Amino acid sequence: MQASMVEILSKVDVGRCVGIEISNKTKSVTLSSPSTYCGSGHVHSPPPPTIAPNATDCCVFVKNGLMARGSVGVLTYQCSESSTIAILFSNPFDYNLYNIQFGVWLTDHIRKADDTLYNEMYNNRQHSSEFKCADVKKHAQALEVSRGNLKVSATMSNDYKAILKLEILDVE
Repeated sequence: MQASMVEILSKVDVGRCVGIEISNKTKSVTLSSPSTYCGSGHVHSPPPPTIAPNATDCCVFVKNGLMARGSVGVLTYQCSESSTIAILFSNPFDYNLYNIQFGVWLTDHIRKADDTLYNEMYNNRQHSSEFKCADVKKHAQALEVSRGNLKVSATMSNDYKAILKLEILDVE
């Protein structure tokens, strides 16, 4: 049995981190070719190369030690030969200046995680049925996006060891 994200993060000894748990509840879509970009921090536990249908897996991003910066970046997975799921996460060091934030984008083309994608999702992208982004406050909210035959639902906790959970589902 896979350890819970709370158990995994309890063993991470840093001030700010983001654990991402992805549940692929589709019948036939395999998530593949992950890529990561960290604007601040680094990958602590990398994303798996693939996430098969009806499987759940996770990865962890952490802040750099002794730095007054958080864990901020983007994770992408290909969900077909021509589309990508992009996941934005931001667990900043200073909650007086920045909020915890997360976002999900189902694109119609292949995107790799990089600074351009991060900035587009964090600063410039307009909300649509394919893209949503939110600040995490005291009350958690779910984001839901869809494109074609896929739907993604996501939530994120408001904690210095934040947990971001995603479910990828078939659209019936």
